[in-house]
Amino acid sequence: MNIVAVIPARNEGATIAKVVHVALSHPRIQRVIVSDSASRDDTATQARAAGAEVVRVDIPGKGQAMQAATSRVSDATHFLFLDADLLGLTTESISSILNLLSKADMAIGIQDRGWFINFFTRHLLPWLSGQRIVPRELWDAIPAEMKEGYRVEAALNFFAKKLKMTVRACTLKGVGALLQEEKRSGLLVALRGRYYLITEVLTTLVMVRLRYWQRADTQEKVAHIMRNRVTIGK
Repeated sequence: MNIVAVIPARNEGATIAKVVHVALSHPRIQRVIVSDSASRDDTATQARAAGAEVVRVDIPGKGQAMQAATSRVSDATHFLFLDADLLGLTTESISSILNLLSKADMAIGIQDRGWFINFFTRHLLPWLSGQRIVPRELWDAIPAEMKEGYRVEAALNFFAKKLKMTVRACTLKGVGALLQEEKRSGLLVALRGRYYLITEVLTTLVMVRLRYWQRADTQEKVAHIMRNRVTIGK
C-alpha cells in the first residue's frame, strides 16, 4: 500500500505547517502534497518550510485543488486527504483512520465536536468530512465535474456506494478546525462562505443521484472497475 497525503489549502498559513508536520511524521505516509488554492497569504511558504511539496492552483476550489495534486501522483494506491485548518491532529489521529482499512475500502475521520453532536454526525448525517483515505480506483471513478468546489466529498460517498465499496468512519478524538468566523475577515464574509459550502453540498447530494444513478456510462465504468478491482489493503 502506497499512501500519499493531499492537503488542499486556501489562506491557511496559520495552521498548514502543523498539519503537514503531523502527516510527514506518520511512518505509513510516503509523500505530502499541499495544493495551494490561490492563497493570498503565506500558505505555500509555510507548507514548504514544513517539508511538503506544493502545487499552485490559480482557480479556487477544494475539489480542483485535490485533483491538481492527485494528478501529479502515478504510484499511489490510496490518497489520505486532510483539511488544512485542523487543530489537534496527531499521528494517532491518522492511525485511527488507517486502522479502518482492515475492514473498509474507504475510511473517514470525523472531527470531535462533543458526544452529542458526534452521535448525530456518526449515525444520522452524511459523512462529509475532509479527513479520509480513498483508494485510487475510487478517486479515478469520480467524474471531473464532481471534483469541483465542495462537491467532492458527497460524490466520493455516492460512488463508493455505487461501486459497492465498504465505508467506515471514526471520531478523531480532540481534533477540530478553525471556525469560518475565526479565519475570515468579518461575520458577513464568514456567513457567506458557510452558506456557499452548505448549499453546494446539498445541491450535490441531489444532483449526483439525478445525473449518475442510472447513466449508461456510469454503469459501464462501475462494471469495469468491479471486474478489475485490486484487493484493498494489499
